[in-house]
Amino acid sequence: MTPTTQPSDIGTAILADGYKTDIDGKQVPYTIVKLRPATVGMDLDAIRLAERVVYINGKPALMLSDAVYRIAITMLRIDRLECTDSNVKAIGHSLMDMDMMARLTPHDLNIVEERIALYDLAEQVRYGNISQADFDAIFNPSTADAAKQTTPQPTGETGAMDEPSDQPRPFAGRLDA
Repeated sequence: MTPTTQPSDIGTAILADGYKTDIDGKQVPYTIVKLRPATVGMDLDAIRLAERVVYINGKPALMLSDAVYRIAITMLRIDRLECTDSNVKAIGHSLMDMDMMARLTPHDLNIVEERIALYDLAEQVRYGNISQADFDAIFNPSTADAAKQTTPQPTGETGAMDEPSDQPRPFAGRLDA
């Protein structure tokens, strides 16, 4: 399995660079991420992790960072990090923190987030909210559909912009603004 190939297990992501740590003086990359299902509590915990107290005009205010929330909710969805070396113990969720997440590359964070989205869609199939056919269509569009999406198509008012016209075009803006 290469770093860019994802496993058939929908609850597993393979990182390109991995979470690197030193074990006995040797750098060991944890490249296998095992995911866990979402709970409402995870969302609340991510909000708490992303909250910061800031002072505006000398008064404390609570601020929520979208970027920190994004990393926190991703971290909370990780069940454990595993190493390809079977002699190295996995890092369980209870040992993970935001500083560990900060050591991931943006690309690896994206890989985990994309896998979480796929995992969540698979959960929707499991609960009957979307059909297996709909799920398959999202990830395996027909070649006709794919061809339509690969090139920009002129639509709406912009579709006729290059065509000469004798008719004046209506003004779409506001004069009183």
